[in-house]
Amino acid sequence: MSIPLNVDTTDKAIGLTVTTGGVISVTPATTVTATIGEHYTGDYTITPGDAPTTLATAGMIMDADVVVRPVPGNYGRLIWDNGILTVY
Repeated sequence: MSIPLNVDTTDKAIGLTVTTGGVISVTPATTVTATIGEHYTGDYTITPGDAPTTLATAGMIMDADVVVRPVPGNYGRLIWDNGILTVY
């Protein structure tokens, strides 16, 4: 990911160091604001169903892990065995 940096150097030189883990040091002490991505506000929990579920999270900042619930116990299962259809 690339983050553009715009620095106003009016009347002073500013040094910027980015170390492993994303730690940013600025010399002299200056306020730096960076936006990495939009904040995700959708669901964080998914229950499996008949159709795929996609969370639109690409490039977004998330607050928590996504949890995928187990298949519900009352979810129907079909088995076809040479002419016999069994519904569970």
